[in-house]
Amino acid sequence: LVLAGGKVWHLFRHPEELRVLVRSWGAWAPVGIVLFQVIQIVVAPLPGNAMSFAAGYALGLWPTVVWLMVGVMLGATVDFLLIKLLGRRLLKYFLPPDRLAQLDALVLRRGTFYIFLLLLVPNPVGDWVYYLAGLTSLPLPVFLGLVFIGRLPSNLLECAVGASATHFGWREWAIV
Repeated sequence: LVLAGGKVWHLFRHPEELRVLVRSWGAWAPVGIVLFQVIQIVVAPLPGNAMSFAAGYALGLWPTVVWLMVGVMLGATVDFLLIKLLGRRLLKYFLPPDRLAQLDALVLRRGTFYIFLLLLVPNPVGDWVYYLAGLTSLPLPVFLGLVFIGRLPSNLLECAVGASATHFGWREWAIV
């Protein structure tokens, strides 16, 4: 941003030019969205809502939200299977033992419905829920169904806000 800040700011202020630029990438634009979404999920602390907003801003709502959801489903699958394969050994590197024990207790006590709520409602666990689900006996197809149902509303909303942001005034930006 330091080196290209002026150009980035110009594109941000002129969304139609940004959209033309991103669309000129052809098939690489959706591939990029999917890859960024997978990366932000696998590296859980990265903010997914910013990615959804930015993708909507750059490309509009449809079919961008579809690409976002493909990325979500792939990223969730990677996280889930990583923990199934590597188990707690991997998770111990990312979460302190007391936090892991606390999350384990909640998931064991409340089960599948709790996983679904963590997927549906914004919460401090965020994308860590994909890793946590891998610790449970939940089958992958059921988990992916929960991911789709739980994450679609927020991705749709964030992408729609990003897509409509091209028409925002200062008041709307302040609200966002």
